[in-house]
Amino acid sequence: MKKGTLLVIRKPYQGDAVIQNTLNYAIGSLFADEEDILTSYIDNEEDSDQIIEEYYRLQAPYNMTDHRRMFHFILTTRTSKSMCTILEEGAYALQNYFSSIGYQAVMVLHSGSYNDALNYHYHILLNPISVTGCRIQDKYQTYQDIVNYLNQYTHALWDWKYRSNH
Repeated sequence: MKKGTLLVIRKPYQGDAVIQNTLNYAIGSLFADEEDILTSYIDNEEDSDQIIEEYYRLQAPYNMTDHRRMFHFILTTRTSKSMCTILEEGAYALQNYFSSIGYQAVMVLHSGSYNDALNYHYHILLNPISVTGCRIQDKYQTYQDIVNYLNQYTHALWDWKYRSNH
C-alpha cells in the first residue's frame, strides 16, 4: 500500500488577521496553482478577497470570533509529481466531505516548496464554523473521521493517516 498523510498544523489560528494571512499565503504563494483551487460552500472561488470575506461573514453571527478562526491541514504523499493524481483525488474527496457536513473549505495545490521543488501538496483551510453555526472539534476523532473518509473514497491502494506537527 502507498501512504498518504493528512498533516494537522497545530497552531491556535486566532485573531482578526489569521484568516486573511493564511488564505493569502495558500492562494498567493509562489508555489500555489491558481488553476487547481477547490472549495466547499464558497460562492466566488475566483477571488481570494471574496473567500476571506465569506469566512468572516459566516463566523460573525455566531459570535465565534474569539476562538480558533481556521483549521489548516496539508494533504501530502511521498515527493513526486506522479503523486498529483492521488493528491487531487484526495482533495476532491475532502471537498465532498466538507460539503456534506456543511463546512466552508478551500483546497489549494502547491507545486513544490522552498525546500523541495517536487513537494506537491494541498493546503486545506477549513472554517471551523459550519453553515448552521456548529463548531468542528479539535480532537482525535475529528481527524480520524476525515482520514476514514479519505480511505473510503480514494483509490484502494492508498492508506491515509493523519499526524500532527506538535
